[in-house]
Amino acid sequence: MLLVPSTLKLLASLLAVAGATRPSLGPEKAAVELSATPATQPTLVGYWHNFHSSVTGATFPLGQVITTEWDVVNVAFATHYAHGMVGFVLDPAAGSIDGFINDIATLKAAGKTVVLSVGGPNGTMALASKEEVGTFVSSIADLVATYGFDGIDLSIEKGLAGSGAVSNLVAAVKQLKRKLGASFYVSLAPYYPLVQSGGGPASVRNGRGGGSAKAKMTAVVSSSAQCLTLLDGLRDELDLVHVRYFGSNSGLVLPDDQVVTEGTVDILVGGSLMLLEGCRYTNPSAKSKAATQFQPLPPHQVGFGVSLGGGFNHPDSTTVQRALTCLVQGSGCGTITPKTTYADFGGIMGWSVNLDKFGGYSFSKAVRTTLDDLTTPSNDADENDEVTEDPKFDDSAADWIEANSAAQSGAIRAALPFLKPIPSKYTEGHGPGNADGISDSGKDKLVSQWGDKGRLE
Repeated sequence: MLLVPSTLKLLASLLAVAGATRPSLGPEKAAVELSATPATQPTLVGYWHNFHSSVTGATFPLGQVITTEWDVVNVAFATHYAHGMVGFVLDPAAGSIDGFINDIATLKAAGKTVVLSVGGPNGTMALASKEEVGTFVSSIADLVATYGFDGIDLSIEKGLAGSGAVSNLVAAVKQLKRKLGASFYVSLAPYYPLVQSGGGPASVRNGRGGGSAKAKMTAVVSSSAQCLTLLDGLRDELDLVHVRYFGSNSGLVLPDDQVVTEGTVDILVGGSLMLLEGCRYTNPSAKSKAATQFQPLPPHQVGFGVSLGGGFNHPDSTTVQRALTCLVQGSGCGTITPKTTYADFGGIMGWSVNLDKFGGYSFSKAVRTTLDDLTTPSNDADENDEVTEDPKFDDSAADWIEANSAAQSGAIRAALPFLKPIPSKYTEGHGPGNADGISDSGKDKLVSQWGDKGRLE
């Protein structure tokens, strides 16, 4: 059965954004409307440089991302100053502040999620007291109100500094969710040595890396207590964790002692399975040296992060596609095969949107094709498949589209690409299999009869 998501809200938002203006930034800041629908799964997450890069050069206006395949755009980076204060300074190459705010509104109206990333290579996560937690929360909330961000991403590359750093950061995120609402987006992007390091003794090996048995991720993992404890504390708040499997050159030792290297299918699959299946870890600084069991995360909360270049050990798009299909369908695997498949796996993070643009967007286009193949009904489906309308999408939607199509043709056409790819049997002569260029006469019927659940819901 095929489910048609509602498109009316998206179309209305696209029409409205044409006249969007900068929200009030006075003492009484305008309430920020977070994206009505969170990023769908699997998600393609990319970082947009708010800085000049030696590889890609100057950054570019954020609004240009609207034509790309990225679902979630992480603005990199905010700066975490002393005593919990977080600030953000826009790179001049990105345009004016007014333009940047309107760019965020445009991306959100097009169904993308725009997130402020805190930390990064030059940032630290250090909240040493309740007062600093309060400062962190209020400064993030102010930035959200000013710019319209949908949430925050915690990019942890240098660990969590100071006593109580984990519990204080957990408390801060929980306060933000209470303050800004359940739809406030939260993601984590920890560096993989901070999450998964060490390995179990040889006695716990159970077949992975040479044997035929499928391994259970239950060995002891040392030196990763901070980030695993952080993940455990944010289970109820977390939208997605995409561990960064690049930039170390050390490789990853899995719980059965198999060593996997950066840029391979095995590190992406093996590392993800440690979070999907659970693992045991020790905290070297704890009084008790007994291992703690990290319980599995729900699949929709787990993704993996890769580099698109820039001197890192980056996999090509084929490797990324294989890792994704291995986890979702059990095909394309390397030496590691999951015990079960994860149809609702969270997605892929790529560093970065700028590197993708530098490469002609070849990465995001290739990965998007795989994501769509995993979530789109086959064109070879039974001709008798029932098309079921979402109960939220009533007849007034088609009437609204028809009434406004002449005057607002451009805005409606802007929404239609989010419906691709469209199996030809559903267009019924009203347009090609791709929504681009569809005739006005076919718009209302096509939009009301068929939508891509994975792109709009």
